[in-house]
Amino acid sequence: MSNHHGKRSKFALPLIIVGATMAAGIFWALLFPGSSTTGGPSFKVENRAVTPSEAEVGEKIAVTVTVRNIGGGTGTYTFNPEVNGRSMASREAELEPEEAAEVTTYFSEREPGEYTITAAGENLEVHVYRVKPVQPRGPLRYVYWRVKMPESSEENTPTTLQLDVSAETGLKFEFYRCGGDNMTLLKESWLTGDKVEEGRRAELVLGRGTPGSVAVAVRILGPDENLLYREARTLEAGVIELLCKNSQVFKTSAIS
Repeated sequence: MSNHHGKRSKFALPLIIVGATMAAGIFWALLFPGSSTTGGPSFKVENRAVTPSEAEVGEKIAVTVTVRNIGGGTGTYTFNPEVNGRSMASREAELEPEEAAEVTTYFSEREPGEYTITAAGENLEVHVYRVKPVQPRGPLRYVYWRVKMPESSEENTPTTLQLDVSAETGLKFEFYRCGGDNMTLLKESWLTGDKVEEGRRAELVLGRGTPGSVAVAVRILGPDENLLYREARTLEAGVIELLCKNSQVFKTSAIS
């Protein structure tokens, strides 16, 4: 009887130690999933970024993740981001245990709009402009956009884009027509003098009659060719858009 009890005691302590060790390992794995330093590779994404978050049509945009191998073996991490549900070019990085690296891929868009980037399970937003806007800078005080439409009895009268401005210096205007990721210079004009008083304007003929819509970009430069304002808009027939001093946009019926 005593021999049987001695044998059971002999094996009881090692079994208790093994059981406690296994229980501790399971608890640690549940508490910190993927943190094991044994076995194969395990990857943890520590950061995600899109640069720039505001871009122009055709501009290269970088999507980057910082990833670390928290496993116990060397392995290859594959980065497969998506833009609006479409797969982007994938990139790979081979990482040793505890090694971290940045993995970057690139894309560009041909149309302006909002785009959602899915990077390693999280969404990031990018706004793509036809032309990235620059709001009025001193000495330019304000810019008002408006479209002057012909009356029905004047079908051959030009439809004109008018920019009312005020500035503490002379100004140069550049008008572009936008299409896809291309811009075509249509006209250059100047308002000369030490100041551009209220009521002065630059004009661009958009076409005869009543065009449906046209995408136009405008750059306004100072005397030293320094950029004071830049913006692109799609102008619709029968609509006037006014960019006021506080950058709010108002729409109203066209005037003759």
